[in-house]
Amino acid sequence: MSSRKNLERFLLLLALCELMLSTFAVNETEAGFLGRLSLSTAEEYSDNILFSEKKEGDFVTIVTPTLSFAYKPPWQAFPSLTASLSTSAEFFAQHSDLNNFGDNVRANINYFYPYSPRLDFTLTDNLERQGQSRLDNSGGFTGGSNIRGGGLRGGSGLSGIGGLSGLGDLGGIGVSGSTSCRGSDVSRGSGSISSSLSQEDLLASGELLENQFSVNGNFRYTPKLTFRGGYCWDYTAFIDEGGQETVHSLNIEANYPWSPQTQLHARYTPSLIRSRDGHYNLVHDFDLGGNFLGMREIHFTLTPTLTVYASTGISVLTGTRSGNSNSGSDKIHLENKLDANITKIWETASFTAGVQRGITSSLGVSGPSYTTSFFGYFTVNLTPRLIGGAGAGYSLYDTGDTKFKTLQTVIGLRYPLTNAISIGLGYSYNQVNPGSGAANNAVLAQGKTDSNTAFVFFSMMFDIWPNVGLARGLGSPLAGAGLVPSSSRSVHPRTP
Repeated sequence: MSSRKNLERFLLLLALCELMLSTFAVNETEAGFLGRLSLSTAEEYSDNILFSEKKEGDFVTIVTPTLSFAYKPPWQAFPSLTASLSTSAEFFAQHSDLNNFGDNVRANINYFYPYSPRLDFTLTDNLERQGQSRLDNSGGFTGGSNIRGGGLRGGSGLSGIGGLSGLGDLGGIGVSGSTSCRGSDVSRGSGSISSSLSQEDLLASGELLENQFSVNGNFRYTPKLTFRGGYCWDYTAFIDEGGQETVHSLNIEANYPWSPQTQLHARYTPSLIRSRDGHYNLVHDFDLGGNFLGMREIHFTLTPTLTVYASTGISVLTGTRSGNSNSGSDKIHLENKLDANITKIWETASFTAGVQRGITSSLGVSGPSYTTSFFGYFTVNLTPRLIGGAGAGYSLYDTGDTKFKTLQTVIGLRYPLTNAISIGLGYSYNQVNPGSGAANNAVLAQGKTDSNTAFVFFSMMFDIWPNVGLARGLGSPLAGAGLVPSSSRSVHPRTP
């Protein structure tokens, strides 16, 4: 009976979403409005559906509708407003008590306002509710999204190359970010590969709610010198486990193109962190770095592009760090920062590998952590339609009194039957090694926790305004309909 009610709620929400979107679209057609509905279904097997120390495996059927829209003023070449709403219905073969619709919800909105030719503003809000289960959901392979695209949370947004018509979000990869939330330099690139299952999903069991709000401004002081500033608020509520974590961050940055192939930046980011343990910390991040681009020919037909990004600096942490709560006074900690990666692009493939080091959240385990993360991913067009990808992320956390490690890997294939219909399969492996610090920590398991997940999926995309029917373009819900240039250009890329 509960499964039937969940299905009825699922179908009712679909109908309401389409009705609301169509009503709004009628008033916006002359300005340029696009609405798209994607529907994906996946059959997944996980040997640890709750990602707990005591493994419980099950087959799960997942149905995920995603509603996306964009509004483009007639005088702009790209949308000024984009938004999406996604939720899923999960049906467990052996754990029927976990059947649900709406336990996992994601909503994203982005608004771009060009105040003048030299000054513009961007406002972003991302909301996510996570249910009890910890499934990969094949989200990236079917075009799903995650709010963690860089910053404190631990999903660095492993950025890929949009020109490859890549896998969308390649599920299962996440490495630590910086405490600067959306202002961090970890959120680079066009994002055809990004984290879908972040490390927070591995560490925080049970239901949780997260919201990230940010506002940023860009001011082109001269044709070469650009200043950027912004504010970000990150809030996480651990519903089942209890406790909250908040971060307030400011970001001040200057960018200068030293040459056509090199862009330098200097950045200062103060962040006020209230950890789940109730302690307050203030982090001052100082960064200096840049992008370096070079080209060379290999053999006679390949002309790969080699891009090197490097940034270093220091983090100044003030406040009581974990393990020092009985010291009677606040402490000051100086830590080295590092963010470096190398990307090579071929005509049909790309590869990126890198390392990040700095002060991050410990994802609810303890206070701020000095975290080192290594990551790498590869995408390739095996044929004009068959797309493959693989990636991995490995992070080491040190909060002072607790040290632990996380590992995530994923590999998958995606084949578009038409521009609007795709099938695919994938496999992922996730692991948390709590180390000796778990003995005195209520959040971490006492021993290693891991999971193996395999899935197959089928997805369809429908245009519901201004055209009705199967989507004409593959990939971004905004591309292929005249609202976004096909080159996947970003509005104001911070790196070349």
